[in-house]
Amino acid sequence: MLFDKFENKYILKGTLVALDPIHIGSSSKNTLDPVDVDSAVLKDSRGYPVIPGSSVKGVVRSWFESVLRGAGVFACDVLDNKNCCTAKEEEKRKDCKDLREKAEMAYKDSCEVCRLFGGREFAGKLKFKDSYLIGEPSFEFRDGVGIDRETGAVKKGAKYDFEIISKDSEFSFYLTAENLDEKQKKYFEFIVEALKNGELSVGGKTSRGLGRFAVKDINIEIVTAEDMKKRLGL
Repeated sequence: MLFDKFENKYILKGTLVALDPIHIGSSSKNTLDPVDVDSAVLKDSRGYPVIPGSSVKGVVRSWFESVLRGAGVFACDVLDNKNCCTAKEEEKRKDCKDLREKAEMAYKDSCEVCRLFGGREFAGKLKFKDSYLIGEPSFEFRDGVGIDRETGAVKKGAKYDFEIISKDSEFSFYLTAENLDEKQKKYFEFIVEALKNGELSVGGKTSRGLGRFAVKDINIEIVTAEDMKKRLGL
């Protein structure tokens, strides 16, 4: 089931809680002030920290891939042309001119992860929205050092400082899932449990103990095709 016909939609709302401090770095320093922090966290237009939906989606996808592989279910590497499921079957679709038909063929050729999170030729069924801070921001600062990979010693002049979002900070959380089949409904439930249990970490420096989060106060609304018919008066 792709998106040409509405079958169902799951709307999940909750609160993302930082179980550990979180660092999702900005691409550049916020100012030219030499005393400004070397690595600031990503912020919205208000100057409040924001957690991109793409960051959470990437973490969940990577984790889910490893889970399926551990269970003996094939999960491709979408970033690797040689090991991407849709790339392997691309030759048989190259002469197809109908974009819808091509997308449906690609979907059938895809692994379970790509069918749920999206592949090269079709959108994912799970959509993670950006998470915005609830309340006032709380930041902390930590020192870091660069390590020479060959010697294992601290690199000369490699000391820096970075900004983190404080532990217990809370963010809005919004996730939708569209047109799930019966197997994908089970996958969705499994992913929701992982979000609840704090099994995942987001952002940088997770090997240093940062980034663990959980989603609490979860409410899931399920909209079916029959619901839509009623809304349309049909």
